[in-house]
Amino acid sequence: LQELSDNSLKEKVSELHEKTGITAKYESRLGFAVDEILEEEEQYDLIVMGMRGAGPISEAFFGSISTDTLRKTKKPVIIIPEKAQYKDPKNIVFACDYDANTSVKSLEYLKEVASKFKSEISIVNVVQDSSILSPEEATACLKLEHALSDIKHSYFFPENDNLVEGVNDFAHVHDADLIAIIPHRHNLIERLFSRSTSKK
Repeated sequence: LQELSDNSLKEKVSELHEKTGITAKYESRLGFAVDEILEEEEQYDLIVMGMRGAGPISEAFFGSISTDTLRKTKKPVIIIPEKAQYKDPKNIVFACDYDANTSVKSLEYLKEVASKFKSEISIVNVVQDSSILSPEEATACLKLEHALSDIKHSYFFPENDNLVEGVNDFAHVHDADLIAIIPHRHNLIERLFSRSTSKK
C-alpha cells in the first residue's frame, strides 16, 4: 500500500513539473490525514487540498478531511473542486457573516491574493430576510470596511433560506473565480455545516 501511494505521488509530481515547471517534493504516511497535516503545518505557509462534489461548496465538503483541516489549522487553506480549471482569481466572493470576533489579521492572505491579481471582492452575507444589521454586525462591518479600504469591494445581501445554496447561487450568477471564508467558532463554517447535515 505504501509503495502504491509513493508511486502515485511520484507520477503526480512528475506531471506537475511537466505542465508547470514547478518542482515539488512528496511524502506518504500511514495515519489520520488531518493529524498528519497539522503535525507539519508550521513548516508551510499554505495548505492546498482537493475536494469532490458538484458545486463550489457542496454536500461532499461537509464532514470531510478538508472541513476538519479547515476547522483546526491556523494556516490559510485553498480547497480545489475536482473539476476546477485554473484562471486568475479576478472575481472573489467572500462569504461573510459579520462576526465581531473576526480578526483583521485573518484577512491578510485574502488581501494579498486580491492585491496580486487586482481582484474585486464581493462580500456576501446570505440572509433569510432583509432585516437590518444588529449593532454587533454593524461594528464588524465597519471593521471589515477599514481592513479592505485599499481593495476594490462591494457588499451583497442575497436572500435564501439555505446558506449553501445562497453562496453557490451568488457565485454562479456573478461568475466567481474563488470563494473565500474565514472559519472560527460559531461563525460561517458552523452555519454551513449545520445546514448541510440537517438535510441528511
